[in-house]
Amino acid sequence: MGAFNYTALNSKGASQSGVLEGENERQVRSLLREKELFPVDVSPVVTVKQSGLSKQISFKRKSLPVSTLALITRQLATLISAGLPIEEALKAVSEQTDLPYVKSVMLSIRQSVREGQTLAQGFKLHPKVFSDFYCAQIAAGEDSGHLPGVLESLADFIESQQAMHQKIKTALIYPLIMTLVSISILAFLLTYVVPKMVELFDNIDQSLPTVTVLLLSISAFFKNDGVLAVAGISAIIFVIRKTMKRAGAFQLSVHRLFLVTPVVKHHVKLINSSRFLKTLSVMLGAGIPILNALHASVALVSNRVIQDSLRLAIDRVREGANIHLAFKSTGYFQPMSLHLIASGEASGELSSMLERAANNEESDIKRFIDVSLTLFEPLMILVMGSITLFIVLAIMLPIFSMNELVN
Repeated sequence: MGAFNYTALNSKGASQSGVLEGENERQVRSLLREKELFPVDVSPVVTVKQSGLSKQISFKRKSLPVSTLALITRQLATLISAGLPIEEALKAVSEQTDLPYVKSVMLSIRQSVREGQTLAQGFKLHPKVFSDFYCAQIAAGEDSGHLPGVLESLADFIESQQAMHQKIKTALIYPLIMTLVSISILAFLLTYVVPKMVELFDNIDQSLPTVTVLLLSISAFFKNDGVLAVAGISAIIFVIRKTMKRAGAFQLSVHRLFLVTPVVKHHVKLINSSRFLKTLSVMLGAGIPILNALHASVALVSNRVIQDSLRLAIDRVREGANIHLAFKSTGYFQPMSLHLIASGEASGELSSMLERAANNEESDIKRFIDVSLTLFEPLMILVMGSITLFIVLAIMLPIFSMNELVN
């Protein structure tokens, strides 16, 4: 029995697509008709052998939301720990979801397992959905015979990372809204309000104060070239992002700049070091050898400068250096984390100490975010107050000058 992608029309003539299992296309078409669907196209989830692995070629690859990935991982862990065979667990997960793409992925992995591949090899067929770290965890669970426990740990890890990212996003909503509202109000004042008010000064036979002249220049720029300026800034940001992805040297320079910029550098170090330590803890807990775990964990570090430094530290570990000393040489880990890692090496509980160190650094990230947000509001009020004072002075000074002339 294989998996088939289908496109069909329902009773209202609307098109819908998905995946069904069947012996052949005829059976799948029959199953669709039983569901009161008119089959338009039915095609097998074709696989080809490539370097010992089956490669799915019948549907476009794309990533999954983190919440969905955590959910299917948790479901697999529950079903396999309940004693279901892996292929039956995969089928159950595919039936549980309402997302056609997730169904396609689960059934295609099930097909590869039925062909004799391991579960990890099935996951590797979808690199945009399941990262190397994810696949390495699954492989370690299969090799050690503790696949359900590894899946549970993996789901916990994914959910914890999602919670951290969600907290950061949620924390940034209020500052972002305040910034957008402030910019919108400022643009409205400079584009519509200020020009109408300064028309009062057109007939004054005297020079305007410097502040007023500056305001008029800024207002004219916003009114005449504001749209072009926004478009230009957006284009520059787009080009920089594209260049960072393609030009390694430019990306390295930007990442190096992050690490020397006040305030930003502390935040970047904490995020990357906590992510590295957390990933390393999970991989060691799954029974993956230390060097393999180090190489897999460093791949998840987003800053290139920190990543290169960690690779040098891994080389030192390979040569026999203690892990905490190798990490200390990078300069990107907090002293508390290094002490915990050293304690873990001495006691043989490195995985748990790495997790504690990662949690400690994540707590520092949360405190950093809280402090930054606490400072942001008065800073925004101060900036907007200064801009408002500038506009008021620019408008009122000529009026004061007119009053003096009248008197």
